[in-house]
Amino acid sequence: MRLTLPAAFMVILVLTEYGYGGDCGCTQSKTNHIRDSAKHRIHSMPLQPKRTVTVREMINKWDITNAEFAQEPSHTYPREDTLFRLTAYLHRTKLSDDDCDYHLEIAASRSKTAKHVIVEIPNGNAYCEVRQKFLNGVIGKEKVKKDGTTGTIESIGRSEFTIFKDPPKITVIGYGFLDTAHWSSADHKRGNKRHGSEYVWSLWEIHPVLDIQFDQ
Repeated sequence: MRLTLPAAFMVILVLTEYGYGGDCGCTQSKTNHIRDSAKHRIHSMPLQPKRTVTVREMINKWDITNAEFAQEPSHTYPREDTLFRLTAYLHRTKLSDDDCDYHLEIAASRSKTAKHVIVEIPNGNAYCEVRQKFLNGVIGKEKVKKDGTTGTIESIGRSEFTIFKDPPKITVIGYGFLDTAHWSSADHKRGNKRHGSEYVWSLWEIHPVLDIQFDQ
């Protein structure tokens, strides 16, 4: 297919606007997503989590509603109004194609087959500091390449997950969030197959992540 110059320019413009092009600088803000206002909440400092939660609790005890379900409900669920602290092991990460959020998959152990939950660091001015803390913590660590060899993490890309050779232990603080966009009647708990990797076992996330610490 051949594109005229104006048409090609518009394609580039659209790709850049929606996160496929450009460098995803932290000040860019992506909107027009399901439940965007919930994804981009902020909290006045200092952060004081109401309670600590575990990955296992999120997977096994946090319910996934299936009655009168709406992908974009007009309300928030009770856990979405709570600030949580969560400590776990960071197995994989990527820069989301559509909104430039940092997508992290974490688990209760370093086991390569452990069940994951998702935590996400949004884009936008309010999250620049936590995004930089995240990058400072992961750049230079070892990753597993597609061919099974290892290399050093130099950046976090969009095209595929960066998988950690030795998952670092992290602690995040943020709001609970039910990612209803990926709900599926066939699997209420895990949602559709577009919700992260095959290791993700819950639609419940911590999103937005408002602080992150690397424990080692």
